[in-house]
Amino acid sequence: MTENKQMELVQFGTVGSPRHATEINNTSFGDPSCQLRVASASTDQLGLLLGSSDSWRLNSEKEHQEGGSKGILRFLPKDIAPRVWKLDIQENAHPVVQIDKRIPDARTWVRTDPVFISAVLPAILYQVFDDVLSQDSPQDTPWMKDWIMWADSVMPGKPPPASSDEVGDRRRWIEDLIDSFCQRHHLSDRIVDMLTASQVDK
Repeated sequence: MTENKQMELVQFGTVGSPRHATEINNTSFGDPSCQLRVASASTDQLGLLLGSSDSWRLNSEKEHQEGGSKGILRFLPKDIAPRVWKLDIQENAHPVVQIDKRIPDARTWVRTDPVFISAVLPAILYQVFDDVLSQDSPQDTPWMKDWIMWADSVMPGKPPPASSDEVGDRRRWIEDLIDSFCQRHHLSDRIVDMLTASQVDK
């Protein structure tokens, strides 16, 4: 049995001038653990370790874990050309959106590109919930339960229909959820603003 460990050091500035975000260059990290360390920046004690935190995971598989946040959708650069993206829904793990690995800084692109966010994310939501609502007991599957809880935060007070309900009822619920998601994040406005700005620049 072999163990493959990788590490990447990133900087978050100083106590007086902190950085609130940074990018990880190693795209092979799937669910990394993290540790915060504070070191001296003074010339006489440069690099002296002043304190450190316990390790935590960015995407915790536990329902309650301090310091970590649970992600319900992962993005993974992969060799899927000629397709730009592909949704991988597995039985016992959160869905993964595979992104053409040739796209530079793919993880940042999916979070910031207005076209991807406005046009692709709603399609991903539809595919995921079409699968979730086709199951007899989705609440018994941990990742599906997470998605149902997320849907309740987007569209509170409107529980999903059961798999035994009419197909049309399930589709309407998914469409209502997508509308609520798009409205909350102003997705149509963002894409219109981007296209309008590009026309002005010409």
